[in-house]
Amino acid sequence: MVLSDDPVTKLTVGIEHLMATMSAGLYNQIPIKEVKVTDFSGWAGDLVTVIKDVYNNNSDYGGDWYECAKDYIGTTTKAGHFSFDDLAGDVDAVNMVKKLKENRNKTIYNEFLEYYQGNEVRNRFTTFYTIRFGADSDLLYDQALDYINGNKPAVLAMRKMLVSEYEVPSWTSEQGKQVAQAFTDVLLDFIEKE
Repeated sequence: MVLSDDPVTKLTVGIEHLMATMSAGLYNQIPIKEVKVTDFSGWAGDLVTVIKDVYNNNSDYGGDWYECAKDYIGTTTKAGHFSFDDLAGDVDAVNMVKKLKENRNKTIYNEFLEYYQGNEVRNRFTTFYTIRFGADSDLLYDQALDYINGNKPAVLAMRKMLVSEYEVPSWTSEQGKQVAQAFTDVLLDFIEKE
């Protein structure tokens, strides 16, 4: 396993998750809307799989799916499917993929070094929020909710694959809304701290 220390948090970051998400962003050849495949290979996939953690642990929160999800999304203290390591990797991948697509002559290696050795990583969440959601909190929530509860064929297919692979228990529409809101609030909290 290749590991590195995050220059902002000083936490150990597994590069594999970041590179897998970057790969989907750069080389996706699946003939459905690109952003859905890319999102599911990163943050949206983690968002669906964190439902397993919430399902298994919400009783510790008095059955409150929102509060439980908030604690498991981007966590540095709990073992789960959407740790800070995963969230940072997802966010950094989106940010670096955008730069690589803008400059096709730049190598992944050079972008990686520039991103982590420069100041870009210090605003990772703000940059991701702007790139992916146009800095619109309603769009952020709507996209998260669509990936959790939506019924478009591409979304259903991707979600079904994750639910099956990670044995994610079923959830209600209301529980999905709470997880989507938790993701929105966690991301906005990280942005506020930058």
